[in-house]
Amino acid sequence: MRFQPANRKVWIAAWGGGVIEYNMETKHFRDYVDPDGFMEIDLQPDDGVIHDITTATAYSDSILWVSTYFGMSRYDGKNWKGYFNHDSGLASNFINFIRAERESCIVCLDDGLSSTDGTTWVTYRRDDDSENGRVIITNGSEKKEILFPLLFT
Repeated sequence: MRFQPANRKVWIAAWGGGVIEYNMETKHFRDYVDPDGFMEIDLQPDDGVIHDITTATAYSDSILWVSTYFGMSRYDGKNWKGYFNHDSGLASNFINFIRAERESCIVCLDDGLSSTDGTTWVTYRRDDDSENGRVIITNGSEKKEILFPLLFT
């Protein structure tokens, strides 16, 4: 659950129910659910929350971020954008938690930690072939990887 005092709204990640917004001024609820109704796959990209199994919400700078076990959604109050590991810099689609700061968010996943402003991605994960960590910076089709020693294993 995330409370935003500036606009007096509360967003709740409802497992199996998408996102519920409560407006404290009007005392009304509004739900954001997967609009195409196919929970297992998002057939129409960028049409809403990508899945109804939501894990967290985060709100900052008029941007609502929604994490799921199947990817992530971003809502600017007018347009939705879905992110998946195959078309973004997400370490995986299995997201446990999300935190927004200004126009960016930090995403905790089962296979690493990713951060983004919606365009550029920075992902931290363990290198499968060594005891090192790996930083992956993705911007569109450009990708840069940096290995670094882990301080703990």
